[in-house]
Amino acid sequence: MSGYSLLILYLRISVEDMDHNGEDKDESNSIVNQRELLRRYVEDTPELGRYQVMELCDDGYSGTSMERPGMEKLLDMAKKGQVGCILVKDFSRFGRNYIEAGNYIQKIFPFLGVRFISVTDRFDSLYENGDDLGVNLKNLANEMYAKDIAVKVKAARKAQWEKGSYTGSIPAYGYRGWSGMMGRNGFLWKRRLRTS
Repeated sequence: MSGYSLLILYLRISVEDMDHNGEDKDESNSIVNQRELLRRYVEDTPELGRYQVMELCDDGYSGTSMERPGMEKLLDMAKKGQVGCILVKDFSRFGRNYIEAGNYIQKIFPFLGVRFISVTDRFDSLYENGDDLGVNLKNLANEMYAKDIAVKVKAARKAQWEKGSYTGSIPAYGYRGWSGMMGRNGFLWKRRLRTS
């Protein structure tokens, strides 16, 4: 890949999808949809045709931290001068930390000569002329959303615990799930079958 300026399609979702039957999928639906949107954008934007396209994905990682495998690789490559453009679905896919995401989008990437495009936010750093307020407000809203959803999830779990519901994921070996009266869930020991 050396000698080429890369266009990085960066994809992220914070919680991995599960099939209805409880089995893990290879990829979450959101990742598949993000990939289709970004590839279509590249196809519809002729000026992006000069780049070699590479995809980096963090499926199951929170956007509140930049410590994600795909993100760390992206930032390392950008610092080495290998990246010409970064393409994301929206600012929240890049990151939900207001200060860090804004710092990269408005200061570090322009300094490194990296173009940043957020498709659904209609942001392209090549054509932006100092509209920092819009970027800041969107990044702030993304960070506040992450904090708000964390509080709501904790409150919902606490309510489930107080009702006596099990909130874990997969039952331990030898147990099976059950749904009881009034929405209470739990696990029962499986009876052993006699094999004689």
